Amino acid sequence: MNTNTKLAKAVRLAMMFGASATAVTSAGAFAQEDGAGQIEKISVTGSRIKRADLETSSPVSVFDAQDIANTGVNTVSEFLRYTTASGPGGNTEAATLSQVAGSGSVDAKGFGSSYTLVLLNGRRLPVNAIASDFVDLNQIPMAAVERIEYLADGASAIYGSDAVAGVVNIITKKDYQGVNLNVGYGTNMEEHDGDEISAQLTAGAQSGNTSILFAFDYFERKPVAASDRELGSTAYLPGVTNGDGRSPYGLPGFYEISAEANNQELQTRFADPSCDPSNVSDGYCLYDFASRYQIQPASDRQSIYTSINHDLSSTVRAYGEFRYSRAYTRTSNAPAPGVLDVSASPYADQFLQNNLSAADYALYQDAAANGDASFLMGRRYIDFPNREKDNINETFSGIVGMSGYIGANYDWDFHVGHTKLTNRQIGASGQLLKDSVVDAIAAGDINPFEYNTFETREELAVLQGLQASVHRTGESEQSFAGFTIGGMTDIELPGGYLGVAGGIDWRREAFTDRSDPATLDGQVIGGAGSNGAGARNNMAYYVELSAPLFEGFEAKAAVRRDDIDWTGGDAAKTTYQLGATYRINDNYMVRASYGTGFKAPDLHDLFLGQSFGVTDAIDYTYCENNGIAAADCPQQQLNSRSGGNADLEPEESTNYNVGLIASPFENFDISIDYWSLEVENIVGSLSIQEIINNEEQYPDLVNRVNGRLTGVGDEAYVLTNLQNLNEESAKGVTIDMNYLSSLGQYGDMKWGLKADHQLEHMRQTSNTQPLCDDIGSTSEPEWKVNFSADWSKGDHTAGAYVRYVGETNDYIGGRAVGSCAYNAEGLEVDSYAQLDVYYGYTINANQNIRVGIRNLTDENPPISTAFGWPFYDQSLYGNSGRFFYAKYDISF
Repeated sequence: MNTNTKLAKAVRLAMMFGASATAVTSAGAFAQEDGAGQIEKISVTGSRIKRADLETSSPVSVFDAQDIANTGVNTVSEFLRYTTASGPGGNTEAATLSQVAGSGSVDAKGFGSSYTLVLLNGRRLPVNAIASDFVDLNQIPMAAVERIEYLADGASAIYGSDAVAGVVNIITKKDYQGVNLNVGYGTNMEEHDGDEISAQLTAGAQSGNTSILFAFDYFERKPVAASDRELGSTAYLPGVTNGDGRSPYGLPGFYEISAEANNQELQTRFADPSCDPSNVSDGYCLYDFASRYQIQPASDRQSIYTSINHDLSSTVRAYGEFRYSRAYTRTSNAPAPGVLDVSASPYADQFLQNNLSAADYALYQDAAANGDASFLMGRRYIDFPNREKDNINETFSGIVGMSGYIGANYDWDFHVGHTKLTNRQIGASGQLLKDSVVDAIAAGDINPFEYNTFETREELAVLQGLQASVHRTGESEQSFAGFTIGGMTDIELPGGYLGVAGGIDWRREAFTDRSDPATLDGQVIGGAGSNGAGARNNMAYYVELSAPLFEGFEAKAAVRRDDIDWTGGDAAKTTYQLGATYRINDNYMVRASYGTGFKAPDLHDLFLGQSFGVTDAIDYTYCENNGIAAADCPQQQLNSRSGGNADLEPEESTNYNVGLIASPFENFDISIDYWSLEVENIVGSLSIQEIINNEEQYPDLVNRVNGRLTGVGDEAYVLTNLQNLNEESAKGVTIDMNYLSSLGQYGDMKWGLKADHQLEHMRQTSNTQPLCDDIGSTSEPEWKVNFSADWSKGDHTAGAYVRYVGETNDYIGGRAVGSCAYNAEGLEVDSYAQLDVYYGYTINANQNIRVGIRNLTDENPPISTAFGWPFYDQSLYGNSGRFFYAKYDISF
């Protein structure tokens, strides 16, 4: 390969100045000047063959430590949100209402976080043990990060399960010498809230054949009250489509009274008479709860990463990597809402007399005497504390291994490791027990019809006794081992030497998810929990070839076999990938890839506990078999069972990418890639009505007794658990440009543009509904663009970043059944553009400072009511406002 082409030089310059180049490499690969000898072989995400080439058949972007620093963010997940690699749906640690508080994830191409594989130094990380199988990026200390590589292509043939929509590979520092300390502080410039405090310490030393690296990361973020932001300060946006997010539960509350006596019946629901008439709707007293919530919870994180390398010889190295992280988040939600029986309250009779007619009151009294009356009150217990929880995520990881070279051509690696992630949710206050509250109401310790102050010692004791010590603990463990060998063979083809790699991977994954008994029994007002546990083993074998068939043309092939087994089931998947690059001349190259992939069933989906219940539905099959007309077929409570399904199969995918890389003039490079991704066998569930309406299609999901689904015991039921049902596909174009220009005596400018244009995203709401294009609908913009401009001259640097998200439309009414047409026009959601700026000054060789402002123009997130309050998509946008930060960096 001619390493001195204009294209290679352009890519090299981009990398040297920290650009997110279209080609993939580490900065160290270009330490040599032109003509100084053979370019060092490098590792490329998406391939196990080290190579001297700068480009591969799959598009990969590289972001180095300088790129991350220029954005001013403090976490890996936040940085990825600043690139167009992250689509809607990723978790963010700033989310207000989340079952996985304190965690952050990435969602490539909008398929969901679990379809993007996240690696640390090429190895898997443990997934979250509560709610969903995704990798929490907040496990990773920023102090240890050298660069982040994003492969925008499927890669199951290389990495196995989950590498469907893309791969994020986070590379840590190695062989570091010296000590570096970076401290920072940031705050909202108007409200002076949401303060961020960060400290990163990196230290490395080398003695003889041994080197050691230590990295410590501390980050703290203060909370932001919803009342202190324009968007989120209220749950009611009058005049905005679907802008009423107020809760029917408040104080004053609402009442449901039923009674039957003397051949008369009373059924009524009404709002408390003291409720403001403007808040009364359909018998409810609507409550604006926003003031009791936070837009951003309080959190802090500490992480430690250390690595040890010892050269046993000139060709063999032993190494170890050890990591610990702890993330704490205090969530605070509005007090518990619920409907409880208040008929035994000593205050109930007086309330009924005052609010029912004489005839209705007499009817209620007669019915109550015979046990045929009920008096329920729906309210929010705002006289109690907020529902607060301490969320603690801890990760332990240890890896040891050996790597080396065989001759001049082959490198190998063997490693074993174990990681454990523990997610804890511990109730701090406001978790109320239903039966205890009902008893306190009956005893007169609580007056449900008014605000209770709880001021005396006795009242405070009552308050304390009604709160439950709820807890939920999830553990995700992963043990693994692997061996890889690869390199360039002595087999010479017309275009160069044949490259080969192969290896074996073994992995055991296990998880447990346990909630306290009161929550599982439904005794906690406004609470929910689950139980589940399971494990699976994965053994994989893979091989990869790289063949330069003729000058300028290289073909790639990879195949992998994964054998997976778990309690109650197993699966085997063989995936492959084909690719090619062709260098037309020194300035232009084309690339293409095609591959298959898979996603193994989530452990949560396999082993979620089974639950039995009843659901309202119409049993048309029973009516038809018993001569009852469909119009007369009644709606009833039919038996249903839900939960995990050990018989799930892997989801399957196919993807291809076609691209052009060009350097039409000096110091400028551009890549344009067209991509397509299709996923089949997606795990989902059908509603009980859909199953009954299509019983011939799903006979295994309906278990009748004497033709009935109700009134014949628990053995008759509709199985609504998870199944392999749906399809999803997407197509798009990605554009990546980098340009380095000299301003003469005024310094140098580096320009960058990365744009994602989604052409379509086909989804179906369920297996019985058609595939419909979601592009342009809620959180599915056609365009997402990132623009950067970085200037440097001597000791001074400055830059500006623009993040653009295109407009969409919230179709609130959803799609018509059996059609892709929407039921309503919906709400136009504006486009969004955020401008960030920074300035840096190098004090001396060891010290520098950086100040910046994120969201300089103080843009609010665009209003989107599809998600309800706080009326914007928290996976796409932040709400920290105009945010100033300053950082100081010193090396010793």
